[in-house]
Amino acid sequence: MPQAGYAQVTVIDGDGEYGHAPDAPYDRIIVTAGAWELSRAWADQLARGGLLVVPLRMRGLTRSVTFELSAGIWRSRALHECGFMPIRGAGAVSERNIPLGDSGITIRIDDGQPADASALQQAIASGPAQTWTGIEVTVTGELDFWLAGRDGFFRLLAGTDAARRSGLVPPALNWGAMGLLTRDSFAYLTRRPGRPGHSELGACGYGPAREQLTSTYADRIRAFERDPAQAGRLRIEVHPSTHLPVTGALMQIEKRSTRVIVRAEVA
Repeated sequence: MPQAGYAQVTVIDGDGEYGHAPDAPYDRIIVTAGAWELSRAWADQLARGGLLVVPLRMRGLTRSVTFELSAGIWRSRALHECGFMPIRGAGAVSERNIPLGDSGITIRIDDGQPADASALQQAIASGPAQTWTGIEVTVTGELDFWLAGRDGFFRLLAGTDAARRSGLVPPALNWGAMGLLTRDSFAYLTRRPGRPGHSELGACGYGPAREQLTSTYADRIRAFERDPAQAGRLRIEVHPSTHLPVTGALMQIEKRSTRVIVRAEVA
């Protein structure tokens, strides 16, 4: 790119899923879109001792993960919460967005989880059911990974203005909240002021199964609070799908040709 003043930069126009084999191996590969799976080409083109930095999608959650490769297994060295648009091209797996009317509120589902859009859109008319856990926090930590391990995990996208316009009980975070859904009902994380500097966590649900879902959600929050691993750090590994599943993992996510393993290590 000499026109931009960078004589040592080469721009290649193509699908990043395949990398660029002619100039491999690379000491660093950095992916700047949400990848549903790690491409085989990235492993083949990474130099020995090299690092891959990639926003990895895991059941609707995204973490920017720094991976190193050893004996065919990707192991995380660092990870940070982030958000990226989903990757396009050969590696694309689309997220599914279900709008709740014209309110600007959206149920977003990843990994091909089933959902009945019509039933979920009607659920909001049922009115809310709320429950509180008595658990007060300053931050939610890795609670989203504890929830994502359950069937029916989704993200509710509902900014403050959209929630106010629709009359929806405000979700816990300024972008919305993580939640759990069934065919015709959903529940999501809420919060209210607690002692100074803290918020009490709760759950709010809509639809015929709202009471059951909010109870399940609250129980999951309490289990998270009791488990010593939640105070530790997450480690992520990506194994070939031909490897045997591991025991004791927080999540095991099957992809096309790999298996993502999420572990919570006690601090």
